[in-house]
Amino acid sequence: MFFAGYATTDTDVAVFQTELKRDEWVRDFSVFDRIPLSEGDAQFILDGFPLDSLRQEVDDLDDSIVWLINPSN
Repeated sequence: MFFAGYATTDTDVAVFQTELKRDEWVRDFSVFDRIPLSEGDAQFILDGFPLDSLRQEVDDLDDSIVWLINPSN
């Protein structure tokens, strides 16, 4: 799994099946800065919760992206 999010610590975390898909998403135009995340970064942002225990939502525009919803939001 490969992770990305927005450049803020309260971001939800996007999960990608390939590094290429993640990197394409990070490079695509967005009003907000997008950054790649390591698994450790993702766990830090998500307050150390096990990644498989968090609420997940499929992206509305790209069903290959699953979002891990930040419990602090």
